[in-house]
Amino acid sequence: MHPSCRWSFTEIKASCWQHSAFAGRSLLTLPGFDRGPQVTDEDLSAIEQRWGLPLLEGYREFLLAQNGGHRVTASEMEQAERVPPDVRKQIPPKHHFLSLGVAATAGYTLDDVRTEIDSGVLPELPELRGDLEVSLMWWRHLEYPSSILPIAKTQYGQNELLLQLDGPKTGEVTFVYDPDGYCEWHCEFVAASFGEMVEAFDSWKHA
Repeated sequence: MHPSCRWSFTEIKASCWQHSAFAGRSLLTLPGFDRGPQVTDEDLSAIEQRWGLPLLEGYREFLLAQNGGHRVTASEMEQAERVPPDVRKQIPPKHHFLSLGVAATAGYTLDDVRTEIDSGVLPELPELRGDLEVSLMWWRHLEYPSSILPIAKTQYGQNELLLQLDGPKTGEVTFVYDPDGYCEWHCEFVAASFGEMVEAFDSWKHA
């Protein structure tokens, strides 16, 4: 379970960019979302080395500041309260930005997960649903493009937001709406950069 973090957003302007003295960086967060486990620059560098991918600047800042998270609306909370707790935890949030370290926090190692994935099984445990590396491991298992990083589960886990890490469209965020998996013809442009996507997230038609 993610450690809760109750931030005050009263001083955050309508845009999601918050400028503060955070190691000389611009803090990039999604207001109203909870957060994932705390991560450091060293953690992110280890991820880059382990997977051979660059974490682009805007997305990197988001991981340092918030490390993913999800938001549950009042109506969704009301609906969730009508079902038993054991059923409730199986229901994914509408939008869940993937976090680093969720599997470890829940007591799972990536080697444990890799054993299942190598056998062609995607772990369905709620504790693993929001882990960035678990999703990336599954993405690589399916031999999807290594230049694309899945960054969020959307629409109750049915679709995904993707970040382009390389090539002429580097930095672009796209929405893939094929429930059977990735297909470039089923991708829809969302924003030219992660920061732009965050800044206008609530105006996105699927938000």
